[in-house]
Amino acid sequence: CGITERSIKMKTIMPWINSRHPQNKVIEEPDPEFDRYMRQAEIYQELSDEADRAMAFAIILGALLFGVLMIITAMYRDGMIMI
Repeated sequence: CGITERSIKMKTIMPWINSRHPQNKVIEEPDPEFDRYMRQAEIYQELSDEADRAMAFAIILGALLFGVLMIITAMYRDGMIMI
């Protein structure tokens, strides 16, 4: 009796079906530690997103201010601006 498609199907699908039968259902107790960990992970993700936005804003603002400063410096050295 060789390995038939049916025997493969029975080996793979039957345990799956049996595990989903209401009588064979494994009752999972709520895990407060895991829930707390997931909540912390969400909070860290939100904080990380906010920090990324703040850093991007700071870098752009710094680059713009540096550019303006360089333009003013160049104009001053060329004698366009007299202070």
